[in-house]
Amino acid sequence: MPRFDIVAWRIVAYISAQGHGKREPVGKNLVPLPTRQCARERIWTSLALAGEAVQGCTRRQAFADTDTDTDTDTDTDTDTAKEGPMTPQFDYYFVLNSPWSYLAARQLGEIRARTGARLQLRPVLLAKLFASTGGQILRDRHPARQAYRLQEIARWSKWLGVPMHAQPRYFPADESLAVGTVLAALEAGLDALPLTVALGKALWTDNLDFADDAVVGQVLAATGLPATLLAEARAPRHAATLAANTEAAIAAQVFGVPSCVVGDEVFWGQDRLDFVERALKAQED
Repeated sequence: MPRFDIVAWRIVAYISAQGHGKREPVGKNLVPLPTRQCARERIWTSLALAGEAVQGCTRRQAFADTDTDTDTDTDTDTDTAKEGPMTPQFDYYFVLNSPWSYLAARQLGEIRARTGARLQLRPVLLAKLFASTGGQILRDRHPARQAYRLQEIARWSKWLGVPMHAQPRYFPADESLAVGTVLAALEAGLDALPLTVALGKALWTDNLDFADDAVVGQVLAATGLPATLLAEARAPRHAATLAANTEAAIAAQVFGVPSCVVGDEVFWGQDRLDFVERALKAQED
């Protein structure tokens, strides 16, 4: 097996109940160690393989799949699928300029179908969210963090089978028109999740500019939504909705995107969706 180094404050055994992107049978004695517990017990593990950093226990699959020449040893409500007082529900905070939001949004439809949950799409103002919670916009991050982000985009794109440009031609795009279209769809009582996914695809996969009216018009047509949403996208009232969503995110202790909130639990990152689904299913009990 490939050689790798483990550096940690405290090393513990971690067995995931489900693989990311692939669902696997779980033995009855296997117990996942949630991220919150890792933080509580001051567990922070990073692994390095052939010069490639793989941060955190959720990146374990990268080692199993990595080929290396290194010397080897022997190793607004968008769903009404299920009604009733016990219907599980969750809020999804995101921005369209985030590759992680795009990857997460692509998976939310299946989670919604499996759990019968009611999904609330809540686009936010990322700069304001970061300013309020200690985050940094991309250009202000250390070069090592920026380089690692590009590695992760390529890694997750391959693992999930989603073609992506790590550095799209129009990134970062002005997302006011695209987000306004999503908010207009929500106001009209439409399911805006397919639109959200399609807008992310336009930027991250198709290398298109969703600040362009023609591009957004094509996306609306492709998703079967009315072209009139394009005019509604520029309504001044959407600014207040974005501000309110951002304040709600801050109040819920959200600090980054994408984040899902189930009850009083926050799940940050597209690689936490397995935990989101478990939390939604637990709401039914």
